Amino acid sequence: MKVRKGFTLVELLIVIVIIGILAAAMLLSSGSATDSAEASNIINAMRSMKSGSMIWYSNNMDEAALLTAANPIVASTSDPRWNQLMELVDNPGKMQDYAIVAHADGSWWVRFTPPGGFKASVLEKLPGRAQSIGLFNTAIGRTALVSPATTDYYSGSGAVFMVAR
Repeated sequence: MKVRKGFTLVELLIVIVIIGILAAAMLLSSGSATDSAEASNIINAMRSMKSGSMIWYSNNMDEAALLTAANPIVASTSDPRWNQLMELVDNPGKMQDYAIVAHADGSWWVRFTPPGGFKASVLEKLPGRAQSIGLFNTAIGRTALVSPATTDYYSGSGAVFMVAR
């Protein structure tokens, strides 16, 4: 009786196919995890902007009264308010797509406007967290926070808003 050494070609191909299937499954799940992580980064940046804007507000109350919907704090090296705000937030280099806007009722909102090349799959992760975190489609004012029936929670398109004050 002859004892064979090694693997047959069929056995080797079966092992390669199994490894390929496992690798494909890992890639699919890691892509979803990456999108969830990016959505979490957006939420954390919005919270950082919210905290920074409240500190800025307490330091600059006279100037804060001038903040209106037509005069938001947006990313600009020529806007001294933006530069002051960036000293108060985490990761100021990643805040170009964020702004602080004021609503007619006097409330302040953090706005994130996704840049044109932003992955839609990341924005799809935000609506599931919108109600628990307080993400909205528009700066709709404090009445939405008092009456949940009138809220406009974020639905996955356009700018994202979070109440700051």
